[in-house]
Amino acid sequence: MVKCVVLFVLVQLAWLTAASAEGFEDFHQCDEYAAHPNDPNRWAQGVADDLIVPGPAIKYCRDAVAEHPDTPRFMFQLGRALWAARKDEEGLQVFLELEETFEYGPVYAYLGDAYLYGIGGAEVDEELAVTLYQIADEEGFQPASEVLAALSGDPTVEQQVASLDPGEVDPLAGQAQQSSTNNQPFVPQEVIDPERTTRKFNESAYLEPKIMSGIYHGNLDNVRQGDAGMMAIDKVYFYLDGFLGPFAQNYNFRDPNCVYLHNPQLNKAIAIKIAQSTPGGGMLMGNGRSLEDNLDAGAAQGWKLLGQMLTGVTEGTGIMGTDFGQDAIDIGFLKTNGEKDATRLIDQHGCASDVTRQVFSNIVFFVTGNGKVTISAEETKRREVEKQEEAKKREEQRQEGLRATAQNSCVSQFQKHEYCNCLIQGLDEQTITDTEWQMLGSNFKDIVSLLKSYPALSGRAKSCGSKG
Repeated sequence: MVKCVVLFVLVQLAWLTAASAEGFEDFHQCDEYAAHPNDPNRWAQGVADDLIVPGPAIKYCRDAVAEHPDTPRFMFQLGRALWAARKDEEGLQVFLELEETFEYGPVYAYLGDAYLYGIGGAEVDEELAVTLYQIADEEGFQPASEVLAALSGDPTVEQQVASLDPGEVDPLAGQAQQSSTNNQPFVPQEVIDPERTTRKFNESAYLEPKIMSGIYHGNLDNVRQGDAGMMAIDKVYFYLDGFLGPFAQNYNFRDPNCVYLHNPQLNKAIAIKIAQSTPGGGMLMGNGRSLEDNLDAGAAQGWKLLGQMLTGVTEGTGIMGTDFGQDAIDIGFLKTNGEKDATRLIDQHGCASDVTRQVFSNIVFFVTGNGKVTISAEETKRREVEKQEEAKKREEQRQEGLRATAQNSCVSQFQKHEYCNCLIQGLDEQTITDTEWQMLGSNFKDIVSLLKSYPALSGRAKSCGSKG
């Protein structure tokens, strides 16, 4: 009897093991490299789109799809890996096959991206994109609901950006801060070259000296590059988009402190500015991949449009005309120059210096309007000198006005231009008061009353009379 029971148990265990093997598969390296953090079906913690390492992710997910062709999440993760490698067309085909075969919830958000932004050769269809996002939302894929909120004009999207605190990008603010790359409390690293922390800012060291000077000194009126033409793209945001790139790296060999300056919220705010200033981009406030981690789709739309404009200029079609064609070329250089200028800032001052802190603080204010502008000592002095010069100029103009009015009064009464010119010069030599100038301006004959106060005027008046 005991043997029968044992045999029955063993048979049941074998059956359960077989059933498990049919319904589940072991954790795969594809999960580790390409699972989505918000996928309800994920088998790993998940990786944001912009943090996927394409090479191994594609390899492991291809293997997983081959080994488990009936497991939809592996196809979904393979598509993500392909898009991370900029193999958009192949990734789109994987997503389309997944949707047709399995109707996998999260894939609808990625297909929404494809039709909203024209990724992988998909024809842009905003209405279809919204429908796809709605399906993904109904299937419990949270990023899709965020995109729908952004597309509907939900003000909370920009409120999140507007809440960005300049202190968040200050590595020496005296408070425990979190690194965006390793989630560890900020611990200042040893500065490679201590001399950099005291080096004076030199705008001539940068490819865009006007922008860098304006940002550092707090003279933000000089940051903007003027009217960008019919499309009204604010070109400086393309520069800032490139400028922030070197600080987003996991490790910067020029200065390890740089990693602590990276703030995804600041990148997000700039992406929104680019999207809003790009025609048709005002509604591009995110994508199905994750609004929080990959909002730069709006910026990507701006760069896509820029590429189209440059193509038109190169081929002579000039979709916006010669003037804007030049603006488009300028924008193309701005991002590259931004990246290079950030590297030069790091080389010149490091990432723990007051100069670099001031640059980042002013960028935050320029982009979000939060905090306050940090004015450099040089700019403070320049503004004071400028203020004094303006006051001096206003006083000179006022004095010239008093004399011009007195001279007009003289000519009106005596009809003698040379005589009046001579008298005005004589009065100027006597340094008469403003009140007396005003009196002469009202009635020049009152000059008689000044003869007692200024005896030399009598001789001057006789001398001027001889000139008729």
